[in-house]
Amino acid sequence: MKCQFCNRTFSSKYSLDKHQKTAMFCLKIQNKNLDEELLFECNKCLKKFSLKGNHVRHEKNCNQKLSYEELEINLKQLEINLIKKDSENQYLKDKVQIYEKLHAEESKVIQKIALQPKTTNNTTTNNNKIVNLAVFDINEIKTRLAENIENIEACDLYEGQISVARILAPCLQNPDGQKMITCSDFARSSFSYKDQHGNINRDIKCLKLANEIEPIVTKKANSLIQEDYEKREKCREFTELKSRLREENILLENMEEQLNSLSIGTKQYNELEKRINEKQDFINEIYENYKTLEYDGATYIEAENFCDVKLVEGSDDIKGLKKNPTKFAKELSMRV
Repeated sequence: MKCQFCNRTFSSKYSLDKHQKTAMFCLKIQNKNLDEELLFECNKCLKKFSLKGNHVRHEKNCNQKLSYEELEINLKQLEINLIKKDSENQYLKDKVQIYEKLHAEESKVIQKIALQPKTTNNTTTNNNKIVNLAVFDINEIKTRLAENIENIEACDLYEGQISVARILAPCLQNPDGQKMITCSDFARSSFSYKDQHGNINRDIKCLKLANEIEPIVTKKANSLIQEDYEKREKCREFTELKSRLREENILLENMEEQLNSLSIGTKQYNELEKRINEKQDFINEIYENYKTLEYDGATYIEAENFCDVKLVEGSDDIKGLKKNPTKFAKELSMRV
């Protein structure tokens, strides 16, 4: 594509549009009002630039100072912005404290209820619960768990066995909403269920159930860990491309500045113009890869380069279901 003003050629419409909007020599040929096109202003001498890279380099080396009145205006604006940020941060902190307090109070109430001594009335109630149980169908439970766990996120497994109990609890009912298992002894974390022949069986610490569902949850946890790794690999590549794109654009801007100082049509001018076009094609190729990763969501963890530690810790705790599902049993006893 050729620029209709300065006759330079470009490989894409994006490159052509950027050139026509930012190249100083082309803006002059277009008879544009440079005051309207120069979007970046030096905070020290108030000189304006069309390209951010030129503005940054100039501002680093600029020794001129603003007047006292101008400095005062800038300082007031900074103070206003800082006050707004502080107000927003304080609001979020207050909100977090309220939620943490409510969560702590709720946990204490639940624990007190779970640890209450069992009286004769409670025994009667437990017996009624056992008698009214639906037939325990492990295949139905595993099927429903697999469906429920399909759409969970990494944060849903941060608490390991406790998280598993919360996810599993709604699955321990038959299609009619009748419970298939109940906690018959809170102190020992003993659970009761009814087999196909109507016999009542016990599952201490819910070990049998834990062993049945552990492979399903571990598989999902491993899948989330793999997804997390792939996202962070994309993030790493995205960050590298972003840095490379910045460096190449600075080089291109320097070359365009050199071109402005040469006479049009000379040998040096033509050679440099050819190098600029090649550089622009190279930048366009980097930019396409950069945008692809951006659309894939690589930006959400751009500043991070480590794995999701909480997810890994939660996954390790879930693997402990096979040997010691104590935390799983305690949490489940309050939910069934």
